[in-house]
Amino acid sequence: MNSFLKIIFSLSITGVVSFIIASFFSAFWSVFSLATILQILGFYTANQIYTNRIYKDFETVRAETIKESNRNLVIVSCPCDEQHQQTIDFRFDSDNIFECTKCGKNFKVTSKLSTILTTDPIYFEK
Repeated sequence: MNSFLKIIFSLSITGVVSFIIASFFSAFWSVFSLATILQILGFYTANQIYTNRIYKDFETVRAETIKESNRNLVIVSCPCDEQHQQTIDFRFDSDNIFECTKCGKNFKVTSKLSTILTTDPIYFEK
């Protein structure tokens, strides 16, 4: 019911504005019809522009969220000084080369995937 009242209110505002514009001219009904059609088309165009901007902003935020969720921050030590540690953004899809902030040299970071703990099946038949 609430959306029905909004539509009635919007149409009444359109009618009042069209009536005010048409009252300045002698051909009332033709100007009234033209003003009403122009207002409806103008509203539709402005609404589409606004909706597209909202969708664009939403997709931008969504892309940034996905980009940030894929980050893997890893603490690494420089080979020149094991006590000097820094945090780098580790990625599995590209080479991870970082520059040491202490000595200024470039180093490559690689990952080694291996089994850490062997397990036995819980359910088995003897």
